[in-house]
Amino acid sequence: RSGQLDVSGFGAYTMRTEYAVLFGQNEKSLGFRQFDPFLTAHSNMSHALPNLLSSSFEERIFLHPHDLRFYNRIQLMPQMGFTKLISTEAFSEEDLCGSYVGDIALGEKICDIIGKSSQKSQMIYAVTMENHGPWKQVDNTEYKDPLEIYDFHVRNSDLLLDMLDQTLAGLGKKAVLAFFGDHRPSIPGYNSPDQNKSTPFVIKTYHSSVEFDFPQDTHLTPAEFSKKIIHSLGKSFRHY
Repeated sequence: RSGQLDVSGFGAYTMRTEYAVLFGQNEKSLGFRQFDPFLTAHSNMSHALPNLLSSSFEERIFLHPHDLRFYNRIQLMPQMGFTKLISTEAFSEEDLCGSYVGDIALGEKICDIIGKSSQKSQMIYAVTMENHGPWKQVDNTEYKDPLEIYDFHVRNSDLLLDMLDQTLAGLGKKAVLAFFGDHRPSIPGYNSPDQNKSTPFVIKTYHSSVEFDFPQDTHLTPAEFSKKIIHSLGKSFRHY
């Protein structure tokens, strides 16, 4: 299934979407805390996906090729139930595409982790960085316009997804691939915050008989998206 994720922010607020997906809590239930939910996340750790799914996934990995001190992820992620954090130390300058670690390098790292998992059940939550602004010209490319540069990076995101799709399809094991955008880019001269805020999402199952409980091209909030991930695993939780 694919559709649109109705995110709350435009050009920022990564942590608001990330929190809603990882904790399954809508912003109305958070009240004023919605503006920086990670500040009070310690009081809601039982809701976090890695903790909820700890009995199903022996290894729960948080992978983000950027400084984990942002939003205090370095301390919060283990409390949320992630058993392993992977960050910039796993990449080199050769993995950069523009200012940040490229999506292809990130995809290769994820596929390598999956390939070495053996019989372990794994949950992997990865945050991409390649298409983070500002959109400057990338070495060995002809693109100079910010929108062209953004489009170049988006195509690499497509390659990442294709890489993961082929890897999971070839495993012969039950798996779920869930992808979503945290917010739309703010590219001066091309868009503005008063426009549509929604971003794309995809959920795909592999070697599974679980049927989706929502139609194609639907709109979901990040909290609803979290519930759909759990459903696609064939699980349900009452306090969700």
